[in-house]
Amino acid sequence: MNRIISETIINTLRDNLIALLKSETLRPRSLIQVSCKAEGADPLNWLHRQNADQKIYWCDRKQRLETAGIDTACLITANGSQLHRGLFEKLNTVLESSRENIRFYGGFSFYRQNTGDPDWDVFGHYRFWVPAFEMQKQNGNSKLLYHTEVLPDDNPDSILKRFDMQSGQLFNGNQDGNEKHFTLISRKNYPGQNEWSEIIETVLNRISIQKIEKVVLARRAVFTFTKMIDPLFLVEKLKSYNPGSVIFCFQTDTHHAFIGSTPELLYRRNERTIYSDAIAGTRRRGKDEAEDVMLENELLKSDKDRREHAFVAHFVRDALHQVCEWVSPGEEVSVLKLARIQHLHNNFTGRLQAGISDHEIIHQL
Repeated sequence: MNRIISETIINTLRDNLIALLKSETLRPRSLIQVSCKAEGADPLNWLHRQNADQKIYWCDRKQRLETAGIDTACLITANGSQLHRGLFEKLNTVLESSRENIRFYGGFSFYRQNTGDPDWDVFGHYRFWVPAFEMQKQNGNSKLLYHTEVLPDDNPDSILKRFDMQSGQLFNGNQDGNEKHFTLISRKNYPGQNEWSEIIETVLNRISIQKIEKVVLARRAVFTFTKMIDPLFLVEKLKSYNPGSVIFCFQTDTHHAFIGSTPELLYRRNERTIYSDAIAGTRRRGKDEAEDVMLENELLKSDKDRREHAFVAHFVRDALHQVCEWVSPGEEVSVLKLARIQHLHNNFTGRLQAGISDHEIIHQL
């Protein structure tokens, strides 16, 4: 997307905003959204061009929806011990007062109490925001969106002035993104190898005497490089290495970003219909088709992996039953094949009980 096309898109977006301001009554604390086509635009490439401190990127597992955003139109965050109920009440208040199909992006801590980890302080207990500008690509069609919150003393002129100021910062970045050449200096694991081995041995012993059935162990790896890494470079790598996964990046400032890739779906909701996955049990992909099929069959016949998957499936099913009128499992256990690994997988569909909130769903899952 060259400079001339970009200016044309901005002018069209501005005209659409003027038309909306003439036809709509401004409601304080609501969000305004306008959009225009941006044919051929690639969200990740567009995001690389921007010099904004705050950036978001998200794409679904099949890359049917891919979006990138900069700056903030509306932010909902909290520090310390905060209930998720309060989060969803705040989100719903904003969304219900806004007419357009607006999306918040973000996440929250699974821990009820503050973990005391300073690396996560900047994200708070939860952090969700609507970007000011968003490049969205859905089913091959791209569009640029602008969002802004209506402040109590706003009028059409002040909103238009805000748009002009914010849009003036677009498309001024380096088209190729930041320098990608860097060298790994060191890696440190926490806990270290000896303590990690002891933890594994303890868990195996507790499993053998049936004190626990399943546990997911994790440790921290800290990498030091010769220079600061552009988070979007890692996003590019994840997108290339892990097709079939949700890819996301939430950059709160130039020094902090939360990046991830996962094939798992906690849940998706459409009115009172809910969808969720159970994914557990793993094998690598084969070097050729014959080995791949052999590993698939090995996974399907593995007692250990079947029990691991059943544990997760039963948990998801039982959790959904707490908030649903009925729950229906999808197909029989199948194999979900990703680029480098394959998992046992099945899905669930349910009909939510009347009045069930997202807070209640999150509490169960």
